[in-house]
Amino acid sequence: RSLTLSCLPCGVGFEWNGTASIEVTVVPELECGPKPTCSYGLTRSPCSCCGDDVCAKGPGEECDNAWGFIGTCSKGLECKVEILPIVNGMQSVIHNGVCVAVHPGTCPPSHKECTDALKGLSIHIPQICSEDAECRFYSKCCFDKCLDHHTCKPAQ
Repeated sequence: RSLTLSCLPCGVGFEWNGTASIEVTVVPELECGPKPTCSYGLTRSPCSCCGDDVCAKGPGEECDNAWGFIGTCSKGLECKVEILPIVNGMQSVIHNGVCVAVHPGTCPPSHKECTDALKGLSIHIPQICSEDAECRFYSKCCFDKCLDHHTCKPAQ
């Protein structure tokens, strides 16, 4: 089941008046003001009416993977969120995360068979990782089905 976000039309706001009703207000002219100066560039807020109007998040800054209300990562970064263990057949994802580096390229295809060498019983010891930033720039952090965890692999 996926969640969707519905934004109010530009120029329309609402206030909860403390009772069971919500007061809707209409703003005749929307004033956007100057664009902010940002270290990591600009990005669009989830319900933006003024275009690129919020600062993008940089490495190590808090972000969210759902709708971007906490923040959206700048180019070359992704929002790494914690995926909780499966409980009662349900997997939970914490939508708040941290912006981490994403290396260019894609992970190589998985091996069709798991030999002893591919299971880590060779001289080469693969580097265990949880994100691209832990690998050399030309490598990506990819799931290795033979080892059953993520390792750094040359990007394609």
